[in-house]
Amino acid sequence: MLLSDMEAEATQLVHRHWEHDTACIKSLCSIRDEFLAQEPASDDTLTVKPAIDSDDTGYRYTFAHFNEIATEQPRPVDPVDTRDNSRTGELLPILVGKLESAMRLHEDIQGNTAGIKQNQRPELTPLYLRLMTLHDRHLHTHRLFLDEKLTDPGMFLLRLKQTLSALNPEPNEIKTPNDLAARWDDHQISLANNLEALREKLYSPTGGSDISQWMRRQLGGSIPQDSVEQLVSTLHPVASFVHEDLIRRIGTRRSLIALLHRFKERCEWHDRDRLRKLAEQSKRPEDVLTAELARWLFDQGLSPLTRPLAGGLQPDLLDPSVLYVEAKRYRDGKKARHHIIQGTHELYDAVTRIKGTKYDITEAFYVVFREGGPRFKLPEVIRGDGWVTLPIVIDIAPLTESGSRQKNKPIELGEDELGPTREG
Repeated sequence: MLLSDMEAEATQLVHRHWEHDTACIKSLCSIRDEFLAQEPASDDTLTVKPAIDSDDTGYRYTFAHFNEIATEQPRPVDPVDTRDNSRTGELLPILVGKLESAMRLHEDIQGNTAGIKQNQRPELTPLYLRLMTLHDRHLHTHRLFLDEKLTDPGMFLLRLKQTLSALNPEPNEIKTPNDLAARWDDHQISLANNLEALREKLYSPTGGSDISQWMRRQLGGSIPQDSVEQLVSTLHPVASFVHEDLIRRIGTRRSLIALLHRFKERCEWHDRDRLRKLAEQSKRPEDVLTAELARWLFDQGLSPLTRPLAGGLQPDLLDPSVLYVEAKRYRDGKKARHHIIQGTHELYDAVTRIKGTKYDITEAFYVVFREGGPRFKLPEVIRGDGWVTLPIVIDIAPLTESGSRQKNKPIELGEDELGPTREG
């Protein structure tokens, strides 16, 4: 489950990158359309794409290529590549080149653009300024993305999984010469990245000593041990980083779960009558029960905030570093099910608004106090978008209505019913 959490966080990071890329492409296409309306002579959208093995330099900076890239699906993200391989990163040079060519910007002796003051098409200046602003904003966002990508454990986990997939890739059906050429390109990439050497070491029965003569020639006569060690040495710190973060998550989650289960035991064994009486006498019983939990967490060394105003909502309990808690209670069966489900939706809304702030949440705890009515059995985990909720039921009903005295089986609520994608 923790590995899934790491992957989900990495996926969320990639999706934010894709959203930025898509928004930039929309703006670039708008500038393209305005530019061609003023400069129709620069329209080369009908340029024919060259054959796969031909020089495509002339095609690369045409509007035909621009339109091809702009209609692509978002590109996969390499977890460790620092280059800008986004569609926006490839579209910007095309459009910048087109505008600068039309404006005939002069260059000084060192090849530096002298500036828009000397351009020959001043009516294109507003478009050029918009393009340069978009260029700088994309560069800034790309650097922020690199900062996150190169320090995110989930991205490192994806790198390991991608390497395993590359070592034994799913075969594609070869129908055309282009498919065969793509297969050869993949093989050359494997050789260049030392994947072929490691693949033979792993999957050959004799560690590669029985591979074909053709493969030996491709690998330089024998499997180069240095190549294998080089690839393994690059993967070792990646695996270590994932391992360290996994250990941290295990320790953190186990500690918090143990802490809350200790609070559950205290309430059910020693404090149920007092807590129930406090709730019955209060006009805001959930606040009273939340305060009890807040004091408990504070006494255990945490620093929870009671009803902080975060994102326009009032979550019941929030530790700024790691802990978010939503507390609900019920005492009869009339609306208990609806109340419990509604509570998870309130939690989802609150965490969604808090995400991305200094209260960035990866784990949430949903505490339900039962004062009477039917018993409910909640799932061990409820998955959200980049975080997980761990629900806990605390039974403070009279002893005559609890434990073995309950004749009916608990009502089970599934993750699909409590999850964020369902309506209340």
